[in-house]
Amino acid sequence: MRTTEQVKEFLRTNFTFEGRIFYPQLFEPKANRNGRMQYSVLFAWNFQQNQQKIQQLGAFLAEAKQMTFPTIPDAFFVNPLKKWGVYQRQDGKPNHQFLENCYWINMQSGEQFPPPVVDGNRNPVMDASQVYSGRNAAVNFNFYAIDGEKKGLGTNVNAVMLLEGGDQVSGGGAVDVNSVFGDFAADMNMGQQNVAPQGGQDQQQNAVWPPQGAQNNGGGFI
Repeated sequence: MRTTEQVKEFLRTNFTFEGRIFYPQLFEPKANRNGRMQYSVLFAWNFQQNQQKIQQLGAFLAEAKQMTFPTIPDAFFVNPLKKWGVYQRQDGKPNHQFLENCYWINMQSGEQFPPPVVDGNRNPVMDASQVYSGRNAAVNFNFYAIDGEKKGLGTNVNAVMLLEGGDQVSGGGAVDVNSVFGDFAADMNMGQQNVAPQGGQDQQQNAVWPPQGAQNNGGGFI
């Protein structure tokens, strides 16, 4: 059985995916529904993107559930990963059309941890107008346990790299940028390879979560 610190360390495993950002609140924190100031962004990617990584992420989330709240039924466990055609909003409203055929995750960061926003050369982006809903981006993120009235996992946005393109959609601890985007930049031929993010994804087993036959009551299972 892992200690609390070991579980926290596991959840701090970094992932970097390529997709699009929506409703970015990345330059100035904003109060959430509980009055807590935070940075936030909705990050989405098409089913055809990041296919190998989504298998790795699914395996990671399955293991994370067993480490944190193994007795909570899947249907009541807060899973941060949502999938078009499966996830049902609790308010009964339809999912946004721009999320069609996508996975997505809502991400946050406390006001004391502003996530760096950089361009493809990993230089800081100072022009907030470049950070808009629909912009192509690579996002580095990890997870934390939610243990309150609801139980499950939340997602930290660690850093955002803006990529070229992306149609604008109406609506919406310090991070080492060289570290979290180093391998990604090398893979995309954008610069010299740097140190891999801590807890690289290649160590995860390929699987999907939840198990076949699991039901969804708004938890957002993939």
